[in-house]
Amino acid sequence: MPKLSIIKDILDERGITFKHFCSEIGMSESGLKRIIKHNSTRIQTVETIAKALNIPIGILFGENPLNNSQIETSKKRKDKLPHIPFGAQAGSLSGFSSGVQSNECDYLDSIPSLGAYDFTIDVKGDSMRPEYESGDIVACRMIREVTEVKYGKVYVLDTAQGVVMKQLFESEQNPDSFLCVSQNPLYEPYLLPKEELFCLSRVVGVIKPAKD
Repeated sequence: MPKLSIIKDILDERGITFKHFCSEIGMSESGLKRIIKHNSTRIQTVETIAKALNIPIGILFGENPLNNSQIETSKKRKDKLPHIPFGAQAGSLSGFSSGVQSNECDYLDSIPSLGAYDFTIDVKGDSMRPEYESGDIVACRMIREVTEVKYGKVYVLDTAQGVVMKQLFESEQNPDSFLCVSQNPLYEPYLLPKEELFCLSRVVGVIKPAKD
């Protein structure tokens, strides 16, 4: 049986709000509180929680209990995370090669308040205004399968034609494509075939540059 009360301890240690964490795993606050209280849930849900916390799933089953030093290590699990050295085009498809090697990346300090994420990338262009401005930095969590996409959320897409940032929606006319939508109404939506996606990552936070 899982020992889910440790979830709150880990969130407190990392300075992550319960509300923010629930949003990131796609669960209501009342739903997660109920799961923790009754200490039982589906194994798939436990796996999702462990992945979001970046801890071994065994921790949530009381195996190798997380002591204070381990929590601190977990808190600093990724002191440095890669910053992709090209901008997500908040406009049209960028037309440049999307390949990147780890040794080409800068590494920036992770920001615990943003929760779990895999990398950051600069925003360029104005199609995602007003929420995302050119010069912003977005924190992204990589999505392993297209079935994990939550429609209406913003994603950075590594495509055959470059890297873009768009809201994704289901295409009823063409289920083999995503409908890519800009927040700026001056830009028309377009279809992106799923087979042209190398990688997609959900935007989980934004870092605004300091104003003069």
